[in-house]
Amino acid sequence: MKLKNEDIVALKNVLAVCNIGAIDGILIEDGVIRGVNETKTFAIISRMNVPEFGKKIGMTRLSVLKARLDVFVNKEISINAIESSRDEISALEISSGKSKVQFRCTSTAFFNKKVPISLNDTTEFAFNMKPEDSKAVLDAVRVMSAKQVVMQINAAENSISFEIVDDCNEVFRIETHAEIITDSDNKSAVHCYSSDVFCNVLKSTKGEDLPVLIGARGTLKAVVLGHEIALMPQVNTSSE
Repeated sequence: MKLKNEDIVALKNVLAVCNIGAIDGILIEDGVIRGVNETKTFAIISRMNVPEFGKKIGMTRLSVLKARLDVFVNKEISINAIESSRDEISALEISSGKSKVQFRCTSTAFFNKKVPISLNDTTEFAFNMKPEDSKAVLDAVRVMSAKQVVMQINAAENSISFEIVDDCNEVFRIETHAEIITDSDNKSAVHCYSSDVFCNVLKSTKGEDLPVLIGARGTLKAVVLGHEIALMPQVNTSSE
């Protein structure tokens, strides 16, 4: 099956999203994209802008596929999805002019129990991450060389703050006053995220607001580059 131009664009966007959180394998099946990175800090479970391959498809080595597509940047390309006897896509043939490169797909059976089916974390808080707050967090992580970002939510005072702690346990604290929406009786929460992934998500907004949902267990959900992503919380090592 030859992919339509809009599906090629959609595939490139999926790869860009996966690159944000170092996801190296995804399964696309029944109109859903599913994948998680090795450290279980970042996941994609998206029903938005799903590229159509005609059959289910599993892909690992996503960084390799992205690199091969990048070879043809600013060039018109075509992608042919080759079907296997297992009723799924076994390979992609990428061509531009007289140049052609292959990419072998991965059996979808490989992804059994390796990718999340859903993220069942009831939303407690919703707010918009403002560009000025995103920049402040990015700057703080950079100067502190921190591995984690701690988010503190106080819905009663309608405030969200971020703490970035360095190896000497010195703290860079950022106060924001986002408009918090909550239907929960819980008025406060503290959650910690990997700074690398958190900052990559903020960078992807390119200076725009980032609508964010926070679950009861701390799962941060957002839409990045047209796809539904989630950041999973970590243990706060600075409090140990």
